[in-house]
Amino acid sequence: MKPGALVLAFSLLFLVFSSSRAEFNFINYTNANSIAIGGLALEGDTVLWAVGGGAVVRWNLEDGTYKKFTTTDGLANNIVRNVMIDSKSNIWFGTDGGGVSKYDGTTWTTYTTEDGLADNIVLGIAEDSEGNLWFVTWGGGVCKFDGDNWTTYTSAEGLALNLVHSVFEDSEGNFWFGTERGVSKFDGTTWTTYNTKDGLVNNCPE
Repeated sequence: MKPGALVLAFSLLFLVFSSSRAEFNFINYTNANSIAIGGLALEGDTVLWAVGGGAVVRWNLEDGTYKKFTTTDGLANNIVRNVMIDSKSNIWFGTDGGGVSKYDGTTWTTYTTEDGLADNIVLGIAEDSEGNLWFVTWGGGVCKFDGDNWTTYTSAEGLALNLVHSVFEDSEGNFWFGTERGVSKFDGTTWTTYNTKDGLVNNCPE
């Protein structure tokens, strides 16, 4: 199929920068049922993964062909909030109530609270420098997954709030979590929270 034949609920905006002329050129791809994009991830140089409120799309940017994935194919939930490609080329999808799905190019695997995930609404995913995966959730706190074992961190351990919007690992190996009560830093042992009293502009960084 070609992009002109799309009947998907996606609207993609690509920004192409021309360094020689220092100009920005926009190419806008839309369809009649456009809704918000939950996340984008680039696989290599030619494959774009787009997620949102209706499905997951794998888009070949070279020839314009695409493939849509839904729960029929093995996706946990058709409402997908984010996508991340790990160092082993697995594609991870955080869903709205279905847990997190992993796609290795052939097989779909889903992890939920029954497996050890803290909450089935996953708002963000990141891989750390040691290959562990971190999932931040809506109300369940933060989960670390090493491929076999799950470890959950909540406000009981020092996280500012169990509803966590984002996660980032800095160059020193500290993990930063954006919540609605400020930003929490975890150095592997100690939790420290920063909010507006410390100079943060807003207590709800996303």
